[in-house]
Amino acid sequence: TTECQVAELADGSLYMNFRPYKGWDGAPNQRLAAWSQDAGRSWGPVVDVSDLVDWGFADEGSVSSDPNTDRVFFVHPNAHDRSNLTLWRSSGNATRWTDFATIYPGEAEYSDSLVLGNAVGVLFEADGYGRVLFSKINV
Repeated sequence: TTECQVAELADGSLYMNFRPYKGWDGAPNQRLAAWSQDAGRSWGPVVDVSDLVDWGFADEGSVSSDPNTDRVFFVHPNAHDRSNLTLWRSSGNATRWTDFATIYPGEAEYSDSLVLGNAVGVLFEADGYGRVLFSKINV
């Protein structure tokens, strides 16, 4: 697996989300995750996240958290190609996910996200790496 993102959860633990890639023989087309209870010195087992689909086109996803609540956000294309950039939300410290909002319906590649009070800011590449865009989604 490659291209991971880490977020600190409200209880102080760390959540890592990463794409499945060469060497993963678990469930196909799902993102992977692991948690650390000791500031990243060790990690629990890698599990597949059935709520977060990854169609195997190997794209990074971004993750961010609100340190004052148990909300965690994940940004990734929700399509069989690199398009339909979507914001997912977890209200259970990254244990349950629902798709929340479409950020950009067109071609979208790598992204980074940040909680901005009552919103999530997303910086992302769009249209075949031709543009860098920013979107702010109220949450």
